[in-house]
Amino acid sequence: MIAAADRSPIPVRGERIAYSGFDLKVAAAPDLTSPGAAPDFRNWQRFARSIDEAAAGDAAGFADLIQQVTNSPKPRRSGACS
Repeated sequence: MIAAADRSPIPVRGERIAYSGFDLKVAAAPDLTSPGAAPDFRNWQRFARSIDEAAAGDAAGFADLIQQVTNSPKPRRSGACS
């Protein structure tokens, strides 16, 4: 899904924004490193729902995560090395 989103960003329903694979990785980082308390692991459950929704063509599940992580609706890339 990451590679596919890099080729064709996944739109956020109801917004004028779409997320690339980079954006999805930024959004995923907090939930991957902090799954939430056992036995529910709520953050992992939220992340799984976000993946399902994005795979179906709506990246809205990642929008709040990106906003929380970056304080922006879209992550900024730092200087990339070539």
